[in-house]
Order: sequence, then structure tokens, then C-alpha cells
Amino acid sequence: MKLGEANSGQLLERTLGVLVDRLLARPELRGRTIRVLVLSARLVERGTWSEEVVLREAICDAKRIVLALTAPLGLLPAPAVALGLAVREFGPATSDQTSFLDGERRARDARRRKAVAQVQALGGANAVLRALIVQPDSPLPEHRNLLTPWVG
Repeated sequence: MKLGEANSGQLLERTLGVLVDRLLARPELRGRTIRVLVLSARLVERGTWSEEVVLREAICDAKRIVLALTAPLGLLPAPAVALGLAVREFGPATSDQTSFLDGERRARDARRRKAVAQVQALGGANAVLRALIVQPDSPLPEHRNLLTPWVG
């Protein structure tokens, strides 16, 4: 990406954010994680610079990628007139199903908490109880379980 004039500092970081967003928006990267990136620049003195950045774990989150690339961007030996970003190595495919299931579980847990709070508001703290197994081998049924107020 060409820059209007020789740049360094925060302007380069903003440009880097735009490059990462453009990279992740490419259709061939959907559902893929990135493991290794190459950050490159064309310098004012007509030289070039590049740095290979290996991510600790394969990711596809724009904020985390920008964070990982910000430190190497500070290694530029001179102001840049152009900045580039390329993927050197991909990681494993992302798994959309686990996030879907996690979202369903969270939604179900939130509905349950709301229902319990509603019943407790109407009937008091002891309106919803749960049975805890205390002595499973006891011959007396009342010693096997203990009823306690529902928490959480």
C-alpha cells in the first residue's frame, strides 16, 4: 500500500490496521487461520525492508494480528513510502461449529439464570432448591441428599 508521503509512527500503525483488514477480507482466507506473516516496506532512501513474523498461535483475529505486527514495525530503519503484508504460512482451519455450540450454551445458561432469578423474586431464596449428594451409601434417605438454595 503506497503512502502519501514518508511516514513513521502512529500513521504506519493505522496503515497496518487497514492492511490487516484488507488481508482478512479476502475470500480465500475465510475459515483459515494465519501462522506466519511477512511485513515489508519500501523506504525513503529507495531501499527495502522486510520482517517475517511468526505468530505464537495460528489466529484470524485482526486486533491480535495488528498487535503482533506493531513491534516489528518499530524496527524500520527509516521512514517508509510503501507498506506491504503477505501470508507466508497458514494455520489450521477455524472451527465455526464450536463457537456456534458455545453461543447456544451461553444463551441457554443465561435463560436459566433469568428464570431462576424470576422464581426466587416471586417465592424467595428457597423457592428453587437443588439436591446435593452427601452420603450416597446411607441407609436413611434423608441422609443421602441435602437440599440447598440454587446459586448461579
